[in-house]
Amino acid sequence: MKTNKYNITTTILYFLILSLLKMDWIIRLLATHLSEKQQWFIFVYFDLIFYTLFFVVFVFINRTMLVKDIKDLVNNRSKYLRESVWTFAFIIVSSVTIAIFLSVVFSVGESSNEIAIDVASKSDFGVTALYVCLFGPIVEEFVFRGIIYEQLIGWVDKKSWNYICVIVVSILFMCHHMNFSEMFCGDFTVIASYIPLFFVSLGVTYLYERNRNILLPITVHMAMNILGYS
Repeated sequence: MKTNKYNITTTILYFLILSLLKMDWIIRLLATHLSEKQQWFIFVYFDLIFYTLFFVVFVFINRTMLVKDIKDLVNNRSKYLRESVWTFAFIIVSSVTIAIFLSVVFSVGESSNEIAIDVASKSDFGVTALYVCLFGPIVEEFVFRGIIYEQLIGWVDKKSWNYICVIVVSILFMCHHMNFSEMFCGDFTVIASYIPLFFVSLGVTYLYERNRNILLPITVHMAMNILGYS
């Protein structure tokens, strides 16, 4: 995927907006001045609008590349299906195993991100499903695999560096789902609740590294979110 100035600018804007929303004072401000119904409306519908807008922008910017990836997917469908299934299996086994281990040994429960999605889905299942299972995975794959990963591997022209970048991107992906207060809280159980996301990212980033087709990590990411949401 070509990391042109439009992709980079859009990615910076994406993180700037998300960073503002993750700040504790913004959260407290909303809680102080808005009713529970208004907070719910902003929480549920803002995510849908946010991810839908970035979905449209990324698809427009990368429309030529997406057409090529679709043709590539059709031409290599058997190989890609096989690799996607293996990646999906790896993610399921690794993330479930680590989640059980953390729960039994350290009493680690669900992350606040998972809890928030559960609450939102009970309020408006259809709206939440749209950004959790469709627009969210597509936008995140453009950002983390298509842009950040491509930028990182361009720094050093060595295959071993690519594998280091797979790990780095997976750590960034895990942190991306945390609030700022969680990142620096010093509570191992809070941080550890996000570790399964590291393995999700590890699988889809390696899948992208092997095939350089953005549709593959998008498909696996969507499948994972659908499984977790259902």
